[in-house]
Amino acid sequence: YVAFLDADDLWLPEKLAEQVRLMESQPDVGLVYAGTYVVEEDGTPFFEQRCRHRGNVVRALLVEDNIVAGSASAAMVRRACFERAGFFDESLSVCEDWDVWLRIARHYPFDFVDRPLVKVRTHGGSTQKQAEKMKQGTLAFFDRVLSDPSLENEVRPVRRRVRSLALFMVGRAYYAAREMHLARRYLLQSVRAYPFQWRAWQYGMRSLVGPQWTERLRWLRNRAAQSLRFRKVA
Repeated sequence: YVAFLDADDLWLPEKLAEQVRLMESQPDVGLVYAGTYVVEEDGTPFFEQRCRHRGNVVRALLVEDNIVAGSASAAMVRRACFERAGFFDESLSVCEDWDVWLRIARHYPFDFVDRPLVKVRTHGGSTQKQAEKMKQGTLAFFDRVLSDPSLENEVRPVRRRVRSLALFMVGRAYYAAREMHLARRYLLQSVRAYPFQWRAWQYGMRSLVGPQWTERLRWLRNRAAQSLRFRKVA
């Protein structure tokens, strides 16, 4: 088995044991993941990312950006999968884990441990330079997916959603860099490609309100959530 740990993330002590147990009970499964706690840079809890997809997850990987709980640190892969599906593509500047999960999913079912076993640390707003890199890498990855003849049957029914997701991710990157005019441009393109891309609407509204108010509301929400958790424990 192969597991991954990004530089700023943390495994809970039982993470590996629970995933190995599930792997050994289902020898046909190629990848097991788990939920994550997303935390701020200082460790303050932000939100909990739950698992939702098991079995054949190819369609989900095409239209959602947080499969495998949004982090490679949540995944454990059977080593034989890489021999069949190939390794990470080092030519990709972003989405390299997404690319390999998609290739593995075409040959193996996925499963998950239905509780958070990883802490994923978020960082402050990105720079425009990072947003440009995210834009170029994301669009290149999705162009590859949309033009892959081996994925034609899976992509055809959801082509508009796939394109919309790519544009949403670019818009979100510019939003994080506080380049609101560019964020709105790509978020609008995302909605035009697929009007039911709800997060594009959400981030579009945030871009009109401004990041300062959005961050203040997020801080208040986190404090309220922590207070509720404390009362439950007490």
